[in-house]
Amino acid sequence: MGLRRHIGNFFGFTRAQVNAFLILLPLLVVFIFSEPVYRRFSNRGPTGIMEKAKLDSLIARWQVVEEVKPNESKPDSVAYFYFDPNTVTPAELMSLGFSSRLANQLVNYRNKGGRFQHVHDLLRLYAMDSALYRRLKPWVVIRSASLPEKGKNSETIVAGGNVMPFDLNRADTLRFQMLKGIGAVRARRIVKYRETLGGFVSAHQLYEVYGLDSALVQHITNQTFLDPLFKPEQININEASEAQLAAHPYISKAVARAIVTYRFQHGRFRSADDLADVRLIPAETYRKVKPYLAVE
Repeated sequence: MGLRRHIGNFFGFTRAQVNAFLILLPLLVVFIFSEPVYRRFSNRGPTGIMEKAKLDSLIARWQVVEEVKPNESKPDSVAYFYFDPNTVTPAELMSLGFSSRLANQLVNYRNKGGRFQHVHDLLRLYAMDSALYRRLKPWVVIRSASLPEKGKNSETIVAGGNVMPFDLNRADTLRFQMLKGIGAVRARRIVKYRETLGGFVSAHQLYEVYGLDSALVQHITNQTFLDPLFKPEQININEASEAQLAAHPYISKAVARAIVTYRFQHGRFRSADDLADVRLIPAETYRKVKPYLAVE
C-alpha cells in the first residue's frame, strides 16, 4: 500500500491509474527485453544456421568467380617483353594477358598462312580487346631480314637483337629508349621538342634538345632516318597571334611582336620570304624557321 501511495502522490494518479500503471510496467519490461532474446535464440535454430550457410556459400562462389575471370589481371602485374606475333608461343601470349581463346586464334591465323606485317594487324583477331591491344602495341616487334627503305614507315624495329633504323618523326618514347644512352627522361625531351617544333626537318636539330651531347646525337642519327616527303606543321603568319608565334622555339617574343607589327602596318604577307624585310629577324633565325611558316 505504501508503494501505491508514493506512486499516486508522485505522479498525481488516482487509485485506478496507479493499479493500471503497476500492471503496465512489467509488461513494458518484458516487451523491451524480449526482442534481443528472441533474435539470439532464433539464430541458433535450424533456420538461422541455414541462412548463414547460404551466405557463406554465396561469398565462396563470388570469390571463385573473381579468381577465374580471364584477362582481368591488372596491367601492372604483367611482366611485358618485346614479342613477334609471327613467332611468339601460346604460353608467352598468355603471360602477356591473352586469353587461351585469343592465343589459339592467333596461332590458327598463322597456321593458315597468315602473317602479321604491322602491329595493327592484331586487330584482325575478332576476339582482340582494344584495351589489351593498346597495352601491347609498344611491345610488338615485327622481325625482318632486310632493312626498311628510307622514307617508308615500317613497324619493324628489331632484327637479330639490333635496333633497326626508324623514322625520327614517327617514333614514340619507347622506341627512343631502345637506343643505348636514351632513358625515359631524354626520350620524353626528344618527343616534346619535336612536337613543339612541329616535326624535325633535319637530324641536326637533335643538338637543340637539352641533355644530348654530340656522341649521343650521332648515335641517334645513325639509328634513325627522316622521310623526305615529311611536311612539318606550319604556322600561318597572316593569322597567327603574337602568342602563337612566340610559342615556336625559333621565334622569340620580340620577333613575334615584329611580325605582327609589320603585318598591321604593311598588310598581309604574300610569301614567307617577305619576312626578310622585317629587320628584327636575324638571317639565321629566318633560315631555321622558314620550313615552319606558311602564307594562306
